[in-house]
Amino acid sequence: TLNDGDIITTSPLANPGQAATAVTVSTMTGSEYMLGTPMQVRRASPPAESGTVDRSTVIKGAGIASLIAGGFALGLGVGGGFGGPQPMTVPEAKIAAAFNGALSNDAFLKMISGVLSTYGYGPKNTLVATSLCCDEVNRPLEKALASAYDEPFVMGGLAGFPFGGVTSFGAMAHHIPDGGSCLVVFGPHVGVDQYGSVGTVNRRGRAKGGACCGSAAAALAKIRKGAMVPPGEAPTTLPATDSLDAQQAYVDAQLAPFGPRLLNADDRNVELPFALYEAQKAMMDS
Repeated sequence: TLNDGDIITTSPLANPGQAATAVTVSTMTGSEYMLGTPMQVRRASPPAESGTVDRSTVIKGAGIASLIAGGFALGLGVGGGFGGPQPMTVPEAKIAAAFNGALSNDAFLKMISGVLSTYGYGPKNTLVATSLCCDEVNRPLEKALASAYDEPFVMGGLAGFPFGGVTSFGAMAHHIPDGGSCLVVFGPHVGVDQYGSVGTVNRRGRAKGGACCGSAAAALAKIRKGAMVPPGEAPTTLPATDSLDAQQAYVDAQLAPFGPRLLNADDRNVELPFALYEAQKAMMDS
């Protein structure tokens, strides 16, 4: 069952010319859908050398994926963002529907700068400490923060967990300007591709999209695989951590308690970053 406003990706329509309000259309694989009122949605502009938009198109505008990390940072209650009166691209529409209150990097930076400036946070006396995933889609957010507060102290690893641990927190505390403050920005990220699919993103120079966050997707896949094991056969202890993949082993272990919640979610890829955030916040608060 699809809710009003849900954005889905189907196989191509068998007869695109029949698409209209309240018309039942068939796809080339035989599925049928009743179309509703067309949304006021615009597609992202195709590259200059191409006249069409396909999966090789790179979503511009910094941070279709990293903006979700920005929206979660510090557990701030955010509002506004996508969903205003202007027409939206397909990924923007999906973000507005799935992640209510998500902000672009620019809007997020404007919000926190306005709030923190009243408490004396400024470019000369503030150290930004980030814990975001290694994925390059998160770098525009760090660059935006650096433009306002100078280069960040980076503590994050796979999926956004602060793998620098206690040692990095101690080092970070010794890097704060005298008499100044520290702004800690942490959280997971999730991709939304040009077709509105959550959990994947169009990457520069690649014809096909890829998982985003890949580490989180791998951990979710293990949860799904574990759900197929009959009761009583699951291991009672975690497997030994391979030093060559220690971070992923930790992400797997941290996400495991959220297994039932993720498996029962309407959209596991939408629920995944919320579960990751809760695990990361618990780690930050400990």
